Amino acid sequence: MSSIRTRLADLAELTAFLPKLLEKLSIARGQIIVDQLRSAIDDGKGDAIVIVEAIDEAAGCEARIAAAILIDHVKGATEPPNDSATMLHAGWIDSHQNGHPPEAIRSLRTLLNQTLVQRGVHFVQWATDADDYSEAAETWSEGLGFEWAADLDYMTVDLNGSKIAPLANIPETLSFRPLQWEGGNLARPDQFASLVQQTYVDTLDCPALLKYRTAAETLRNYQQSAAFAPQLWFEILRKSDAIDRERGAASVGVLIMGLHGGEDEADAPPNGNPNAAVTELVYMGIVADVRGESFGSQVMQFALQTSHQFGADRMILAVDQQNHYARRLYEACGMRCMLNESVAVKKL
Repeated sequence: MSSIRTRLADLAELTAFLPKLLEKLSIARGQIIVDQLRSAIDDGKGDAIVIVEAIDEAAGCEARIAAAILIDHVKGATEPPNDSATMLHAGWIDSHQNGHPPEAIRSLRTLLNQTLVQRGVHFVQWATDADDYSEAAETWSEGLGFEWAADLDYMTVDLNGSKIAPLANIPETLSFRPLQWEGGNLARPDQFASLVQQTYVDTLDCPALLKYRTAAETLRNYQQSAAFAPQLWFEILRKSDAIDRERGAASVGVLIMGLHGGEDEADAPPNGNPNAAVTELVYMGIVADVRGESFGSQVMQFALQTSHQFGADRMILAVDQQNHYARRLYEACGMRCMLNESVAVKKL
């Protein structure tokens, strides 16, 4: 008979084993996890933190041997609904691990999946340090049912020093039309989701995610982000088509940006909000039929100019390491890598 038992732990119990759970992570990764936990608690969403642990009851002595911690984004979500969760970390707690590692991981996976499904979670994402994908980390990732999706570079550019490299000889042929919102929701969500889906064709930006999430599901997650800024969502048209709107010209792409650091980021006004310290390029995409016309360069110029208008001192973004075309574009704009991550995902 197995001596391994799994259970849901209370948030109050976390401090008893969190340092031990995180001790083999990098300082930066450990700080990211602690900050995410603190943010959820400070926002009054402590019930969104899910903690499952494995206990070994061998020899009549209960010992915590492993745990997994997630943040459930369904809890506390407003419209539109969210069905995702973020795995913060999963791993061993003490030396008892040598007795039943495979069994402990399988048991945690069963309880974790049951708990998340009951909460309405259907998609889970797990980010780890790119250079920490060891055999032990792979054992946990695969054991809990995750599949590697991408290695990401997080890039940044300083907007204050006017060090942004100009993209010379790029004609301005694009127009950026802000999206219309009604009561905090997109006025035409299906139409915009269809446009975003078109930009996914032959994408080099995390293509593995396409079998897990539709454009509509991804857009709903963007709207639940703390950096959500509806005034920074745009559809992209050719200038000639934007002027002649009566023809119903098709959009050629999308630009979605976010704001970090403001007291009320979603309502941040343009032209110098001192609290909006960082803008994020959340997603940019051009439909496949019109790629190769330097549209990406124009989108980046517009994104940088918009960041200046909102008083931001930095712009950040994440890019798939395999997307060499995008990386070259971002580097040409003066962006430099500040962090690497490996991302794994699972669908329930």
